[in-house]
Amino acid sequence: MFAELKEGIRSQLETDMGIQVILANQAESKLQTYPNIYFSVITPYIPQFMGNYSFDGENLNLEEQPTCTLSFTAQSKNRGMGASFVSGEDEALEVAEKAYEWFRHTGYEYLAYILDVAVVNITGVTSRTALVVDEIIRRYGFDVQIRYTKDTSYQVGKIENVSIEETT
Repeated sequence: MFAELKEGIRSQLETDMGIQVILANQAESKLQTYPNIYFSVITPYIPQFMGNYSFDGENLNLEEQPTCTLSFTAQSKNRGMGASFVSGEDEALEVAEKAYEWFRHTGYEYLAYILDVAVVNITGVTSRTALVVDEIIRRYGFDVQIRYTKDTSYQVGKIENVSIEETT
């Protein structure tokens, strides 16, 4: 369930933004072009309460609404020359702000009605710029805390027939 949720957010954000959105810290980097967004799962499961238990005659069911925290970072670098020069600083910030607004506004219906996810909190956009070997990769990012529904169920044994013997 969580893997599907994570992929649903990633793929829709990528489609709506029109740029690559990939999971961070992969052994083989898929980042080919700038700008791009990478994300990581900070905390995948934070229980909020005990949940709702129910029994349907065969299964013991648990419905809960945990939260999780995802971190998104837009990155770019200076490239081009003259009239075609792109400022990595400006581009990374612009992409981060658009992704931030996606969670607050444009992606709301997708998150709520398709993925059944509620945005609980979004941190502010902050600089995450880093020196990578001999050049500066400009980075801006934010963290998003979402709440989702998680259902688990397991079959419990049941007694088919009972015979009671009276002893004296």
